[in-house]
Amino acid sequence: MRLLTFLIVAFSFSATAQTATNVNIDDIDGVNQDLFTELDAGNIVVLKFFTNWCSICNNTADEVVAIYNDYQTNGDPVVFWALDRDQNETNAHATTYRNNNSIPFPVIGEAYSVAQQFGVLYQPEYYIVRPDRSYVKRTNYSSMNTAVDEALASVATGIE
Repeated sequence: MRLLTFLIVAFSFSATAQTATNVNIDDIDGVNQDLFTELDAGNIVVLKFFTNWCSICNNTADEVVAIYNDYQTNGDPVVFWALDRDQNETNAHATTYRNNNSIPFPVIGEAYSVAQQFGVLYQPEYYIVRPDRSYVKRTNYSSMNTAVDEALASVATGIE
């Protein structure tokens, strides 16, 4: 029964998965972030697209940070990036978002081109990218968490 459930989850993921192209961009601290480097290291990468003015982004930041912290505490190969998708916002806006919400993972300002690359329409939106470069989109933190758990399960069993 467990195998059947896993196969159904794996099939449903593969039916909706898309393939990521590389993202190579500096975060607000000037540290270069490279998506394919993270994926080649075996990490699952969660791209959280936000805007500084988004009330949902700000109101759910604590929950997203808690999810991130759980993965880090467990030693799971999961990396989070927060990317500001608003073409009118600057790194200063992204810094304000990070500081106001105590974001412990890389925050990338001026990421409108990356948002366009992934087809981001709203915020928050979460893109869960697996080491095989496939990804799915989720629109809330609880379904993002489930998608990351599914990705971890598939990576652990070697089925992507």
